[in-house]
This record gives sequence, structure tokens and C-alpha cells, in this order.
Amino acid sequence: MNSAMGTMRLIKGRSLFLALSHHHPQRSLVPSCMQSRFLSDMDGPKTKQLKVKKKEKNKKSKSDGGKDRTVTLITKALNDPQNKPNPPPASEEEMARRSEIGRNYNIGTFKQHNALNHDLTCKLKMKNHAISMLPKNSTLREEALKIDMDDIENHPPKWRSIPTWTPPIPGFDPKKFILKDDNLEELERETSS
Repeated sequence: MNSAMGTMRLIKGRSLFLALSHHHPQRSLVPSCMQSRFLSDMDGPKTKQLKVKKKEKNKKSKSDGGKDRTVTLITKALNDPQNKPNPPPASEEEMARRSEIGRNYNIGTFKQHNALNHDLTCKLKMKNHAISMLPKNSTLREEALKIDMDDIENHPPKWRSIPTWTPPIPGFDPKKFILKDDNLEELERETSS
């Protein structure tokens, strides 16, 4: 373990490199009880250096979020609050009326949301119960689980909102973009050549 560079000792889970005394004559080997206390220097602890507080050069830059000065000037020019008159403060009666309208709107939308979800949940539970009552591995069950895309009456109503990635595009027909087996073979031929 001893080499020309020094020895490695493992003290309290830390590895310390102790220099040999002939390489550093001013440093003596510190007793093992002191080694874990002075990791940075073998001579002992140094005085604590105080943190120097930096002076803020421009207080406006912090409040602006570090924006460029020209951007700030342009924004002030475009959004000139001096030329826009403030609306007159609403009376207490008007504020009470607005509060009542907002409260009634929230109540109405909650009722509509709850009624729709209750209706859908009941229908799903009845459908699943009816399917579970059918005998397994029968033609009745297969027919019940088959989805008929041509029957318009079994689709959800048009007023029901269905989440989509994009808004509806006028004149867009998704059936044109469904790849069939013939189209797949043609597409493979085009890509391979």
C-alpha cells in the first residue's frame, strides 16, 4: 500500500490522501482522530470567509424580469395606459348582480355536467349488465358486441361534445385516408422503388 506518493486511509467512510513526511516536511502526519475534522488542509481549520453582498446595479432589470430596454419601451408605447380611460367603478348593486350571474352560471354548468355523466354512466352500467347476462360463446353475444358503423341511430347524438385534437375541418372526409389492403400494396411498391 505504501508508495512514493503516499498512503490511502479510509476514515469514517471518507478516503484521505496522506502525504509522506519526506515529500512535505512542513506538514506532519496528523493523528487519526484529527484527520476527519480537517479534510481541506492538514494544518488545521481556517477562518471563515464572510460572503460579500453584491450591489444591485439596476433595480429595474429585476422588476422587468430582465427584459431588454428597447422591448420595454416598445411595450410601453403599444400599451399606453395614459390614453385608455379607466372604466368607472361598478356600484355595489352591479357587483352583487354580476356575482349572482356568475354563481348561477356555475351552478347551471355543474348541473348539466352531472346530468350528462349520470346518463352516460347509467347507460354503460345497463349495457354491461345486459352483456354479462348473455350466454358466453354464443352468436347472441357476438352480435351484441359487434359495432355497426352504418347505423346512424346507434351513434352518439350530434350535440354531445367529443374531444378531438383539432377543430372540425369543413369538407374533410377521413374515409379517403383509410388504407385498405390494395392501397397498402401500392404504397409499398411506391416506397420500394
